[in-house]
Amino acid sequence: DLAMLATTALDPSTISVRYSVSEAATGQSPLVVIYRSADAAFDPGDTPLGQTTLGNADLTVGQHTKTIALPNALEINPSKKFVLAVLDAGGAIGETDETNNVGAFRKYTVAAVTHGYQADGVYPTWVTDTTNALLANGYDIAIPIDWAQASSYPTNGLSTLAAQGMTQAVTTAITTALPAQGLGPNDVVDIHLIGHSRGGGVVSQAANFLGGPTSSSRPAASKAGLLKLTLLDPHPAANGPVPLYSASVGPLGRLSEKLY
Repeated sequence: DLAMLATTALDPSTISVRYSVSEAATGQSPLVVIYRSADAAFDPGDTPLGQTTLGNADLTVGQHTKTIALPNALEINPSKKFVLAVLDAGGAIGETDETNNVGAFRKYTVAAVTHGYQADGVYPTWVTDTTNALLANGYDIAIPIDWAQASSYPTNGLSTLAAQGMTQAVTTAITTALPAQGLGPNDVVDIHLIGHSRGGGVVSQAANFLGGPTSSSRPAASKAGLLKLTLLDPHPAANGPVPLYSASVGPLGRLSEKLY
């Protein structure tokens, strides 16, 4: 019997599996295949992502750990929240129990969305509309960040304060809210930060505050997940002669540039 014990991600493109072998199966060449799935059960409609072949050293009696490098990173995909590892996917080995060959972990997604400069200091409702749309499309948590009043002040450092607030909101969501939703020890959290105009600077700073996979500031469950930024018409985060537009080299582009 080959039995899948656990699976998780080490980073967005590397999967680790732990399994047991009850009787040596050397001389065989079973596959471990990684799939993306809408649920924790394997079916033929699941999407294969990558695979590896187990050799003799992987099939001796006892527990084994194997890593599978995927050709592409595990992208944010709320319609397929689960990643499955299927042991002996091709049925190369006859086993006493064929029902314990599948392991799964869940991918959670936390988003934070913010606006840019609001001259009137009024919070734009599109931010909440966007977070609601993300939730409707399967995101687990989507947080609207309001720094409208602060954005209207001609004072340095306010986007940094907004970024600190976004970082804290995301961290709290991962460490407090997601465990209440069922976040398990092998599950992985993706972070998606979305900012418009000067909000592009906010989300960029928040990404720096969260840090990379080895950062102590990064919540543990998100270390193996994606940290994705979406910048909507971003404002340059530096003063000086930064081009604020682009134009084609054709006659219409030149005319538009001249009029601008």
